[in-house]
Amino acid sequence: GGELLKTLPSSVEEGWRAERRGGCNRGASERRGGCPLGPGFPQPVYPRQRPMANPNIKRRRTAVVGCGKVAATHASAWQTLPASEFVGVCDRNLERAKAVATQFNVRAYGDLAEMIESEHVETLSVCTQHAVHAALVEIAAAGGAHAIVEKPLAVDLPSCDRAIAACRKAGVKLG
Repeated sequence: GGELLKTLPSSVEEGWRAERRGGCNRGASERRGGCPLGPGFPQPVYPRQRPMANPNIKRRRTAVVGCGKVAATHASAWQTLPASEFVGVCDRNLERAKAVATQFNVRAYGDLAEMIESEHVETLSVCTQHAVHAALVEIAAAGGAHAIVEKPLAVDLPSCDRAIAACRKAGVKLG
């Protein structure tokens, strides 16, 4: 912990320390009308993209399908990972996809296959309702994208088997 903090710019360090003390965080602070630690205390500033430890690592084009509750967590992770180039979000409700896309400055799609093809997605987070996980993994695999799926993989064993078989056939990873 301490070694990492020594390498960070002071505004980032102060923000992280404030959060650990239960102080400012962007969402809670805005809802309460300001920083509880007092006026003038800096709001946390987080790096948008951390520098890569190994510049020889290839950046992967990443995306999220399903713009519900957990989507912002995945999108934020993809956007801050040095080995990730976060490129898009997809949801059957295009307005919801546009809201998340605006938040993360990426393109919104209503069709998963179109997003994978247009954005050349290499790795996809599946953050939808459980019943459609397997079908979306099959679409991702057909498009050549690795899939990371929120639990459970599917609602029944035959759907799990189809998702696994599609990934094996396409030579992509499923996690």
